[in-house]
Amino acid sequence: MTQSSAISTYKHNVSWEDPHGYVQVLRVGSTAYMSGQFAHEGEKLVAEGDFAAQCDATFANLDKCLEECGATRNQVVHSEVLVVDLRKNMDALTAKHKAYFGSHRPACTVWGVTGLYMPHMWVEIKFTVRLDLPKGHKTIMNGMPWEEGFGYGQIVVCGSTVEVSGQFDHDDEGKLTGGGDFSAQCEQTFKNIDKRLTQLGATRNQIVYTEVMVGNIRDNIETVNATHKKFFGSHRPASTVWGVTELGNSNVLLEIKFTVRLDLPAKPTTFSHVVPWEDAHNYSQVVVAGETAWISGQFGHDAENPVGEGDFAQQCEATFANLDKCLAAIGATRAQIVHTGAMVVGLRENGAALSAAHKKYFGEHKPVSTVWGVTGLGLPYMKIEVSVMVRLDAPKQA
Repeated sequence: MTQSSAISTYKHNVSWEDPHGYVQVLRVGSTAYMSGQFAHEGEKLVAEGDFAAQCDATFANLDKCLEECGATRNQVVHSEVLVVDLRKNMDALTAKHKAYFGSHRPACTVWGVTGLYMPHMWVEIKFTVRLDLPKGHKTIMNGMPWEEGFGYGQIVVCGSTVEVSGQFDHDDEGKLTGGGDFSAQCEQTFKNIDKRLTQLGATRNQIVYTEVMVGNIRDNIETVNATHKKFFGSHRPASTVWGVTELGNSNVLLEIKFTVRLDLPAKPTTFSHVVPWEDAHNYSQVVVAGETAWISGQFGHDAENPVGEGDFAQQCEATFANLDKCLAAIGATRAQIVHTGAMVVGLRENGAALSAAHKKYFGEHKPVSTVWGVTGLGLPYMKIEVSVMVRLDAPKQA
């Protein structure tokens, strides 16, 4: 039986929190999860049209969240950065991220989005924080120039949980190898995942979750699926795939970040919907390790049949229904969801409908949440996908 952990939350008390039904920080035990932060001062949206100033305001709001949960920048274990017009803004982002963290090196992944929750937003950043740092903490670097340039580490170990930054196509000297050949980029990316596992002393079978970011997703999804399936063999992690506008390096078309649990049993608790796309990509809907469950992106389907094709609200309803199936399979409740990540095709026209569905689904419970626009999802008809993290040691009732 899992022992309950204390929880606490924090809100900025701004007008956009209630329509979506979320909080800025949700702390469970020694881990604090944060929603994506962006440029505002209270109710006032700031720095419209000025990317560097938006970065400053975003990091200021992250500092507020850290202060509220009693943490420091040096206890951030994972930074995820979502950027509109990434190529144009990458240099400014790099300087700001490095300056913010100083000598501390969290794991980090950056990707380009079609849009963010509010039209003025060009950057959004979310953190995962461990308040028990530096106990059991280790950062592993590769010596690649972009690590020091951006201010991040490849591998961050916190006890039994390991966050690994997005891996992509490059050799040991930092040179890209695949050129414009997506299959070659896939092959080298997974080779680099194996190298990170070797550095860590872990195996493929200890990966619990992969996040797969793909350029030109409609052209490249079948190759991604085949390579992911071949790499993992009989092991099936949770996984979410989405289309990006760009990645941190202008020539990279694929990046994969992943989470390892060093205490994952040989036969972990998992759940599958038993649908053909699970076998194509070789993944589970849910993987449980200790007190945490990772749930792959859920979307609108009923068994093998698409639901809501052309109807965004109906897709939302079916997405959350499938999420309930995942929760029921592991004996969890909605109140134990700590984080939602919502990927939306056509965010500008569909954002309000998503927020209404999100708020209705969670009721009194308010998780942390981040929403971003994508170029596409795993199947062509999909307009919405929602991935979540569950803490089984959180109370079952809100």
